[in-house]
Amino acid sequence: MLSLMFETLEKVILINCQVFKSISSMQFGFKNAVSTHQPIFLLKELINKYVKEKSPLYIESLDAEKAYDSVWRDGIFFKIKISINKQFWLVMKDYYDKADGVFKINNNIDNENIVKILRGVKQGGVLSPQLFNFYVDELIRMVQETGEGCRIEDLILAILAYSDNMLLAAPSITQMNKMIGKCEEFGNKWLIKFNAKKSVILNGGEKLFKSEQIKVLMGKSQMPVVEISKYLGINIDTIHSDDEQTLKRFKKVQSCFYGLGSYGLKPPGLKPKIKSFIYNTYCQPMGTYALGLMSINKQTIQNLNIMQNNLIRYTLGIPYKTHIKLLLKCLNIIDVETVYLINKCTSIKLLHRDVSTKSILTKNINENNENWWFFKEIKQICELVNVSPIYLCDYPDKVREKILEKYFYDLSEEELEKCILIEKRLINYSFIDKKELFNLIKLQC
Repeated sequence: MLSLMFETLEKVILINCQVFKSISSMQFGFKNAVSTHQPIFLLKELINKYVKEKSPLYIESLDAEKAYDSVWRDGIFFKIKISINKQFWLVMKDYYDKADGVFKINNNIDNENIVKILRGVKQGGVLSPQLFNFYVDELIRMVQETGEGCRIEDLILAILAYSDNMLLAAPSITQMNKMIGKCEEFGNKWLIKFNAKKSVILNGGEKLFKSEQIKVLMGKSQMPVVEISKYLGINIDTIHSDDEQTLKRFKKVQSCFYGLGSYGLKPPGLKPKIKSFIYNTYCQPMGTYALGLMSINKQTIQNLNIMQNNLIRYTLGIPYKTHIKLLLKCLNIIDVETVYLINKCTSIKLLHRDVSTKSILTKNINENNENWWFFKEIKQICELVNVSPIYLCDYPDKVREKILEKYFYDLSEEELEKCILIEKRLINYSFIDKKELFNLIKLQC
């Protein structure tokens, strides 16, 4: 009950304090209507632009030591004091000041040694990420106001932030060092320590210098230059290929699938329809994170399809050389190419929610820019369901439904008859009846 009261208090403060809605547009973390899609898209747009122009590009991944846990509380309340209603400020300050900690050892709580907590925002609080965003907002603005860093036309992309996950991007080492200087200045003033050893730099554009020649300093420490880094779960590397990481991500689908084997996915196990529901709900989503922002080739899609089909064959006890195209449709399992295209539609929908990503998207689609890295799949979708790129941009949900409709219902009369027979067989499908199993396989060939 007490935790529910505190959660309600935080929500009331959050709703009534407009200052949390005026955070920099380059901060995407824990904001309404945006997600990790927007910063990932902007990063990929930036990389593709500079690679295409054969320009140098340096990407710095900033690591703030224990960001949420080490925030200077008095600093937060000092910064926010002039920006919110006095009564809310007093309530929030009192709420934090009276939150002490105790030690729990072997399930025994030591109530005698009470610890005063002076740093960090509350774990799990709905207000916590908003307080952190407000606290570091000055840093984002300081970096942007230097005039340094990368640009896409009039859009300054010197820094991309998703709460405490921050990237700096600059076309020269000199500019990068100036921007890092601003980060150090902010850190010294507001007691945020950036870890020079864990912060890394990636030479992502035209290679003007060898890795050992790139000297980017934080304090007296030189930052390591790496070939691959990670941002919001996506690998950034010097090759700029999405195929390998997409294949690796699908291995998580396989691990999840085999991990659920003892719950009925291992043959004979559960009924096929229940197995397909589990796969669609728990397994397949493991491999589709940010899939709509990836650029993967046909060979990779084919390999992913084979991997998915083998999982379904395994769980149903069907021989690996069996054709299961119609069986997948009867089980409501979507092939990888269709999953890829509908995720593109979802990404387009999400990109509409932010001004900067929407402007890039609509500009390239309105200009019918076929050289744009994101346009190849847009063109493929438009040809598949016979719509224009502008229609896709304006109505991604409708196009998504058209793709699914075409996948499931665009069948010949012969295929439709087979599907009806398969559906009937699936209702009472059992491994005990081997004849029934082979009749089902026979219908696929």
